Amino acid sequence: MPWHAASAKLIHYDANHDGSLTRAELEAGLRADFAKADVKKTGCLDDDEARAVNEQRWADDRSTTTPLVDFKGKGCIDFDEFAAAPRSVFDALDRDGNGVLSPQELNPYAPAKKDDGSSSPDSGHHHDHHGGGDTPSNLSGSSN
Repeated sequence: MPWHAASAKLIHYDANHDGSLTRAELEAGLRADFAKADVKKTGCLDDDEARAVNEQRWADDRSTTTPLVDFKGKGCIDFDEFAAAPRSVFDALDRDGNGVLSPQELNPYAPAKKDDGSSSPDSGHHHDHHGGGDTPSNLSGSSN
């Protein structure tokens, strides 16, 4: 299975599908996912419920799997433990601290969009990987 950025798991929480993710959208999505995983409705995932979540995460995408762990040692996984990894990724990506992950923050390596909505290969940072202008004509040793 191909590698995916950790942010790829966050974008499905974009409830209004505008390409940005707010902290509120993340929290609402995590609460819905937790409620679905809490089959026994105890407010804390037991071993069987946690195993089911972990197996589903592994099946969905091995490269971004973050297993649920009972960090608090309570014998089950509460909502804060369930939400810890996605919240951490959100906080790391929210570089300006405004509580919203813009499309650029969610995928910083994607080409920037032009005003017409198309992507521009010349937008963003351009790096010369040829060491200062080693074009085929310069490499041939001919001078103009």
